Amino acid sequence: MKRLSKDEILRINNLIKEGKSLNHISSLTNKNKSTLYHHYKKLMGKKNKDIELNFSDDDFIGELIGLFVGDGYLFYNKKKWNLFNSFIF
Repeated sequence: MKRLSKDEILRINNLIKEGKSLNHISSLTNKNKSTLYHHYKKLMGKKNKDIELNFSDDDFIGELIGLFVGDGYLFYNKKKWNLFNSFIF
């Protein structure tokens, strides 16, 4: 796989600093978003933040375990903006 030239990297970094979206930069440079995200991460840090869980709350722990005990996954309903565990019997 061919590496990016210094000029390409400089152009990508400048577009990232200007606040352009990865989709926009991808369309301008014809590079994959995963490649662009690699350079974004080097400049700006991770885009997705790590979650912090409060394990001292017993109700929360019970609810979290209960969600995955059923069948092992959660379903995200985009229309209603909520998570629910789908049981199949």
